[in-house]
Amino acid sequence: MIEKKISRELARFVARIDFDQLPPEVIEKAKDCVLDWLGCACIGSKSESANIFIELSRELGGEKESSIIGHGLASCLNAALVNGAQSHEIEFDDVHQASISHPGAVVIPAALAIAEKNHSPGKSFLKAIILGYDVALRIGTAVSPSHYKY
Repeated sequence: MIEKKISRELARFVARIDFDQLPPEVIEKAKDCVLDWLGCACIGSKSESANIFIELSRELGGEKESSIIGHGLASCLNAALVNGAQSHEIEFDDVHQASISHPGAVVIPAALAIAEKNHSPGKSFLKAIILGYDVALRIGTAVSPSHYKY
């Protein structure tokens, strides 16, 4: 199937990239994106909808592996879900016009939850964010704005 071939090629591309290959200005931009995301997540953590997600996380349970901003530990999956929701709550999070997407709210919570669970070094965390943005924005730009027709 064509989808499997494309996914495999994409995975190979991402796996081949080494942190030292990334331009310094891209690494600095990724750090700025993390700080921007964190500010949005902190504000969003106090929202009513955050409380709904926190309650859902408690009901789903699981091992305490990763942090939910402002709320302690949860499973890796639940932390990524709640942090993503919290960071998009006030809609001050980043936006990429060409793909009409908010990549930080998707990429950073997943990268953070996995990095924390696996005790990954900061370089691995930043690399995941940079490549996550790259892949997400390329796909978003390719399908945009067609995804709004649905």
